Amino acid sequence: MDDNPTTDEIADMAAFHLGIVRPLMQEYIAWSLGNLASQTGTRPYNTKLSTTEEMRLLRSMYRFQLWSNLFRICPDTQDRHGSQLDGRKFMELQFSFFEPWEVEEIFCIKPFAKMKVDHIFSKIHRDVSPGPPAIPGQQRSMPAGFFDFDNPFKRDCLLNGTIALGLDFLHTVLFKIKDHDHLVSTMRNHIGLETVCFLNNDVIGLDVQNKRRRSKPSLRDRKQGRRDPLPFLGDVVVRGTDTTHPPLAWTLIWEGTYSSLVGYFIKDKIRKWGYVMWDAARLEKAGAKEVLRRQWESDWLGQDPRDLAIT
Repeated sequence: MDDNPTTDEIADMAAFHLGIVRPLMQEYIAWSLGNLASQTGTRPYNTKLSTTEEMRLLRSMYRFQLWSNLFRICPDTQDRHGSQLDGRKFMELQFSFFEPWEVEEIFCIKPFAKMKVDHIFSKIHRDVSPGPPAIPGQQRSMPAGFFDFDNPFKRDCLLNGTIALGLDFLHTVLFKIKDHDHLVSTMRNHIGLETVCFLNNDVIGLDVQNKRRRSKPSLRDRKQGRRDPLPFLGDVVVRGTDTTHPPLAWTLIWEGTYSSLVGYFIKDKIRKWGYVMWDAARLEKAGAKEVLRRQWESDWLGQDPRDLAIT
């Protein structure tokens, strides 16, 4: 799109924002804060967002859609699982544009989308999956319109391929389905691509991130190597930009110093409550700081994952 969009293009953007992004954002808020409440044993704390929380959520939704678009159109990376934006290219692109905590915002949307679609898979299981093979472990081909939901790896690959269809599809299956038959036909028409590559922790794991550091070390990598200070500076928009300072949760897990680690190094258990989305006030009042400390400690047992990275 050029700098002078047409009236139709403006209308399309407004329709996408108001009709797709906003409803999904409300669904995400309820889901993630519900997950946090289940960890604290309390009721969800105030679902009204601050300005900075809304900015983080909106940009994460739009950037998730951006990666979906890139994943589906990237012409030169094909494998047996379908098209992919491979891990190294993903790392190079994201480090060109986004701070690591902003990349983690995108990764917080994925478990939300994946859980919603997995729930739909369970609803339609009897309609589109013929059941486990007669002989355990037996390989078999699926008839058209049927999918092997009983194979955990294949199911996960199908989930990844389905959420890679983007926000429009997710909105359709969450808000526009009329009945069970409509759900089955809609899913049959869209499920198909199997991939392990869409925003996958392992695809941008330790080896991929270290290879990028060897071949194209960035200023952010050097800041991590020096452990440059990165204190919490408040939940405010940086003057003259459309970005924010790092959220409190990010500065807590890295103890107030810089980290460029994303993906493999952060586990989904803290992403499921949107750890980088929320302001300090919410973390304090909802009891999220203790949840974060407990979950991070259980993942790394006192080790600093930056010690595993080439600097």
